[in-house]
Amino acid sequence: MTINYDYYRIFYVVAQCRSFTRAAELLKNNQPNITRCMKNLEQELGCKLFHRSNKGITLTPEGQRFYRRGSSCSWARRRSAGTAAWKAGRCPSAPARRPCI
Repeated sequence: MTINYDYYRIFYVVAQCRSFTRAAELLKNNQPNITRCMKNLEQELGCKLFHRSNKGITLTPEGQRFYRRGSSCSWARRRSAGTAAWKAGRCPSAPARRPCI
């Protein structure tokens, strides 16, 4: 299985913002590309990471586990921490981290 590492970074930003549109703005990309990348990641992993609705997105249990593992990676935090939205406070805080099981 070969997963593009940018997908991990994009997933982390989407999970933080809880919005494909806001994540696209942060990543200076467009929403259809972000959505496509997340669908590709879900296909590669063989599970759904997001509950999608007209009110926004939430993480599935699998998405929560994936987020916890990804947020424990220092590169993911460093890569996203420098974005202007976190500095401006436009994205809500992520769910509290728990130890990986």
